[in-house]
Amino acid sequence: MALAIECTICMECFDPSKIDKVACGSSVDHMVCFKCEGDWRDKMPLKHGIRRMTCPTCRQEELYLYRTTESLQREVRRTLRKTYESLKREPSSTEAAQIAEEMAQAAQIARDIRCREHAASSAAHPISMV
Repeated sequence: MALAIECTICMECFDPSKIDKVACGSSVDHMVCFKCEGDWRDKMPLKHGIRRMTCPTCRQEELYLYRTTESLQREVRRTLRKTYESLKREPSSTEAAQIAEEMAQAAQIARDIRCREHAASSAAHPISMV
């Protein structure tokens, strides 16, 4: 039986396959469950189209997040779900601009997923958040 790991945000225990490690440079691993990771990412501000990520535990700027193929696919689904919900009704010009930005983000995530084709396995692959 695998050891359960506690999410540093919601404090619930998860199987190691359902949690991501934040690479903030801390000497202690800060682990975040998939749901908290998605909520946390959505709250980070965009600067020139790039999210400046900080660790939700220590607030240090995140160097990168170990991303698995599954983690990237979850982010694509989450982004597309939001876009789909927005398209169910007629968007305002501001919403249309936001949808275009979200679609660009989804395209970048899809490119990141294709990056795994160059790796030997679908193991964790650090992606720069610069």
